[in-house]
Amino acid sequence: MVADADTVALYRFESVSSTSTIANEVGPGHEATIRVNQLTLVPGPPGCGLAASFGGSTFLEIPHDPAFQLSEGSVELWVRFAQDGAAGLLSKDAKGQKDSGHLTLYRSCDGAVVLRQQTKTETIRHCSTPLSNGVWHHVAANFGPAGLELY
Repeated sequence: MVADADTVALYRFESVSSTSTIANEVGPGHEATIRVNQLTLVPGPPGCGLAASFGGSTFLEIPHDPAFQLSEGSVELWVRFAQDGAAGLLSKDAKGQKDSGHLTLYRSCDGAVVLRQQTKTETIRHCSTPLSNGVWHHVAANFGPAGLELY
């Protein structure tokens, strides 16, 4: 993946700057902090470098910034699941339910990836077919005035 002028954040696991942070490849700011446990670096999909293996309740946290209050955009990531079960992939939460802006990607118990967006008036969900374990999958989501798309 290559950042263009519209890219807000891009994280590569080769850029782990310490045992607790991952730099934003776009520039300073928006560093990701590793929470709960350390992650393990593993070979990623062909041509993509390293990937992170998250165990237990380990997650990355990126502090809120107005730059992430986007009315439209895309999110892309590669995922490989070791076993069946639900797993969080990405969540951008607004403050409370009175504001719109919740955007979440997760794997449901049946293996499907779910894209969920909550606005002030409704909750919208799109689901993939179940994804198999042990195989890299490219997951992409678009959001904006035209609606939600999950690939």
